[in-house]
Amino acid sequence: MTIHDMNKVHLKYSNPHRIKVYLKNLGKLISACDRVVCISNFVAKDVKHYFPDQKDKVSVIYNGADKLIPKSHHIPKYKPNKPFLFTIGLLSAQKGFHLLPALLEGNDYIMVISGRETSHKEVILAEAIKYNCLDRVIITGIINDDDKTWYYENCKAFLFPSIAEGFGLPVIEAMYFGKPVFLSKFTSLPEVGGKVAYYFDDFDAKKMQLVFKNGLQDYELNNRKADILLQAQKFTWEISADKYLDLYDECLNSK
Repeated sequence: MTIHDMNKVHLKYSNPHRIKVYLKNLGKLISACDRVVCISNFVAKDVKHYFPDQKDKVSVIYNGADKLIPKSHHIPKYKPNKPFLFTIGLLSAQKGFHLLPALLEGNDYIMVISGRETSHKEVILAEAIKYNCLDRVIITGIINDDDKTWYYENCKAFLFPSIAEGFGLPVIEAMYFGKPVFLSKFTSLPEVGGKVAYYFDDFDAKKMQLVFKNGLQDYELNNRKADILLQAQKFTWEISADKYLDLYDECLNSK
């Protein structure tokens, strides 16, 4: 069994009764398995915390990520007319996209936010109004892979201030283009970004702005692209598949 996340237990607005039912059902599934794979050490820590009697079954195998190939001459449905920042994911509170308009203060960047829209979109737009950048916060909705690839390739930086993440696949996709990535320090993201990402220690607007400003300066002055590409190459489907095959062999031999 592979567990991708236990985000429900980390969200403050989760219903306590539903969490209890969720943990009971998950516990039954885990008990029925010979081995349990988690896609990050953070997820593994959750599993061991809530099901300590099952901890010997748990191992970690990271996801891989496809290296997206840009199509020549492709133009996205929305093409920014000036330097832009990019993020992608479900427009939910846990992704933290409402924190991003603050990073547009004092500069002329456009913020492109892609992904399935929810009612949280209004919170994001309210923050854009607060920081007087409503015309520079572009919410595209769901996009195709070609548009996504174009945004990764051409953005100034990728931003992902999520507070509940089992792995963080978009981070790897952006790093495959050598882009600077700005992440929250929470859940699994430090495992993915390693030492080459820039981290928001908290979500105070002024502190986030300082991390962003200093991070861009460091990236440009110290040529961090090569290090970022090396970090991304730690997460491939080939590596993941090899580790699953090793685990299957171990299970078969133990029988």
